[in-house]
Amino acid sequence: MAGTIILVILFILILWFLTAPIYLCIDTTEKAYYGGIRGIVKIFLVEDEEALFILHIRWFLMDFRINPFKEKVLKPKKDQKRPSKRKRSKPLKLLRLVMKMSWNSIRSFKLKKLEVNLDTDDVIWNGYLVPVFIYTNQKKSVQFDINYSGQNNIILIIENRLITLLFNNIRTYLKHKIN
Repeated sequence: MAGTIILVILFILILWFLTAPIYLCIDTTEKAYYGGIRGIVKIFLVEDEEALFILHIRWFLMDFRINPFKEKVLKPKKDQKRPSKRKRSKPLKLLRLVMKMSWNSIRSFKLKKLEVNLDTDDVIWNGYLVPVFIYTNQKKSVQFDINYSGQNNIILIIENRLITLLFNNIRTYLKHKIN
């Protein structure tokens, strides 16, 4: 009985993890750059005086700060025997598979919000861009604006689910293996 309850709870947690939204937000007006899996993990890029930025990771209730520019101390390696060379698979096919999987993963993201506030510092170019921006503002989630005050800002929010990425990559892999 207890084993069944634990399995059901574990199944629910895995299902929640697979269907929780993955999001990425880039906001240059507030200088906020973050992403994560809603309810599980959130990763911020925080400006720092010593380094360019620091990764601030919030995993459930724990906080971590990682400096990617910190120099790592390398330990000297002991003499190791080199493994025998094995037969390589065809690198072009592997590269093609990785490129297809990456492209399909990028295409599976949904655009939740895109706001671009642009000034080219050239009145004529701004005039050329006004009709293009009026045409592109047909969707509710996309907003392009021209300003004459020298501001250049972008707000981008995209979202996906882990299960969608998983299915897309499995489907691409299987199509690749069939061909």
